[in-house]
Amino acid sequence: MKLPDGPNVVLLVIDSLRPDHLSCYGYSKQTSPNIDNLAHNSVVFEDAISPSAWTRPVFASILTGTYPSKNGVYSGFVGKSSSRTQYVDRFPTIMEILRPYGYRSFGVTDSFLVNLFPPEFDRFIGLNFPSAAKMMVLENRAALRKFIDLLWQRKSVLNLSSSGASFLKNMTAKTWVDGNYARGPFFMLIHHSVHWPFEPPDPFYSSFLDESLKRQVGSIRRDVYELIAQQDLSRHTEVLKALYDAQIAWVDACVADLLDHLKSLGIFENTLVVITADHGELLGEHGLLFHQFVLYEPLIKVPFIVKFPDLYNNGKRYSGLVQTVDILPTVLDYLKLEWRDVSRELQGKSLLKLVEKEDEREFTISERSDWSPRFSAKRIAELEQKYPKFDWEKYVHEIVAIRTKDYKYIWSSEGRDELYDLAHDPEETNNTISNQTEKARELRDKMESWKHSFVPAEQFVLERELEGSVKKRLRKLGYLE
Repeated sequence: MKLPDGPNVVLLVIDSLRPDHLSCYGYSKQTSPNIDNLAHNSVVFEDAISPSAWTRPVFASILTGTYPSKNGVYSGFVGKSSSRTQYVDRFPTIMEILRPYGYRSFGVTDSFLVNLFPPEFDRFIGLNFPSAAKMMVLENRAALRKFIDLLWQRKSVLNLSSSGASFLKNMTAKTWVDGNYARGPFFMLIHHSVHWPFEPPDPFYSSFLDESLKRQVGSIRRDVYELIAQQDLSRHTEVLKALYDAQIAWVDACVADLLDHLKSLGIFENTLVVITADHGELLGEHGLLFHQFVLYEPLIKVPFIVKFPDLYNNGKRYSGLVQTVDILPTVLDYLKLEWRDVSRELQGKSLLKLVEKEDEREFTISERSDWSPRFSAKRIAELEQKYPKFDWEKYVHEIVAIRTKDYKYIWSSEGRDELYDLAHDPEETNNTISNQTEKARELRDKMESWKHSFVPAEQFVLERELEGSVKKRLRKLGYLE
């Protein structure tokens, strides 16, 4: 098989990142100067929608170009599973597709929720506290010295865990690139995070929080469910947004560090760079925090920036609908790789064809079933017992959202359907399902037609008992009570 001359492909997925908190998407605060600089020479997709609102199914969708209900990876932490996931056998990943063309692949994350994918990478690093400590103290003393130097320059050890995780992800990625870039093209996935509980290091913490906000940080319980149950998030919103913005600024600096390393090796110009998020984050909208329960705009709308080596180098903004399932078909289209068996299964579209108006996306689809009655009964019972003043039961349903430029219809397995006129009600405060029955029926019919266009996979979830350290990590991140 003839090897392409490149380019390399770097996919940066930033967990929980909202586009409306990035300067290049119009945010008033300077949270993302380095991402902004990249955007000046890239295509910025202004209306990008995630196929789900939590990490595990989104990664499966990005890497296979298929929606969660087709690849089967869209449930929670109980149920049936196997050591090798269903989608792996049914749908090849971008790593597998590129391998015969000489592409080596590398991935790094510190999220337990992305542990489906190591078999597909030539090298995959899943960081946790023990592995990170071993890597820093026993295996790479030079990295430890660099990290200590970084802390010394900042004169701060604030939020050491968050700082160390991001440092290690970049360090391992740069080390791998150093040893492999001369051997041929590569695909690299780096999973950075601005995830709850928002623990930015200095100087970003001090840059975004004045003394008044710093005093408030200590008084906020970092139990996301307790904050939601209090039913008055307005008194916490300012400080939570400041912490979130500071976390974004820290990750933005990490993005610059990685891209600068590619430039120092002389390979940046021949690298296709994608920056996106798995999902967004609720910051008080609808009386909620975090990214559970719903499919509202703050959760499913994501940043999406693509830097092509030799296209749109003066920058371009595209306002049409796109989805992150479009990444794989875009890479195949740009590299001019023909995989007929793969193409028949892909549900994404080539962004190149969308931008050049050779194709269009009429609507987007987002799904979540992790709070359906089948999977959430135990979790809801625990929440109701621990926080009895909040109506958790209203979120027990499987939901699917179909979104056009102007409308969003949300189907609920429990009959709690919703319809929003996004053109006039972008914050989704007025459910017009009773007043706009014809529009609701139109969108429901489109959704049904979409559902019948493919064979859905059986849902499956993680059945095995979680280790204590994993439970502790998931609890800190807000996934377990």
